Amino acid sequence: MKASEVKTNFDIVYQVEQKVAEGVRTWHLKLTPKVKESFKSFEAWIDVDGMPRQLKITSFNGDTTTIELSNLEKNLVISPDTFLIKPPKGTRFIQV
Repeated sequence: MKASEVKTNFDIVYQVEQKVAEGVRTWHLKLTPKVKESFKSFEAWIDVDGMPRQLKITSFNGDTTTIELSNLEKNLVISPDTFLIKPPKGTRFIQV
């Protein structure tokens, strides 16, 4: 989603600056959908480079899912071969 779409679709509240895993300084934002979504709210902890470091989704019944990103390696060069699919010998391909 583009930044303009986020601003259009969510109420955004700056919570506080705080440190997350590995002592990384972040801005804690809480986003609440302006129209009904499949979740109640979404929180994001964004570092000074604009990289999400932690995410938390709260459902309508109060359950939460938290995702923490750590040991990030930014701007690595990844070989295209990493994404080659190598099916095992004998694999039959069906074209539709």
